Amino acid sequence: SQACDGGYMEACYQLGQFHLLPGASLADAEMAGQNLQRACDGSYARACTALAVRYRDGVGVEQNVDKAATLFKSACMR
Repeated sequence: SQACDGGYMEACYQLGQFHLLPGASLADAEMAGQNLQRACDGSYARACTALAVRYRDGVGVEQNVDKAATLFKSACMR
């Protein structure tokens, strides 16, 4: 958490992935989304891809294939 707060985007990505482990609660899924979005906004392409998959599949978020496509494209451009 400290590394993510310090601007280390890979830490935000890893923290987001941690919150998606089996047995995660709804609050964990929301925290995962926030951390993945933060890392994606910080130009960490793997986070954009992970977030895109969540939107494509509707995992922890309302399914939105348009948003998924935008995030996949964003990941390619980083």
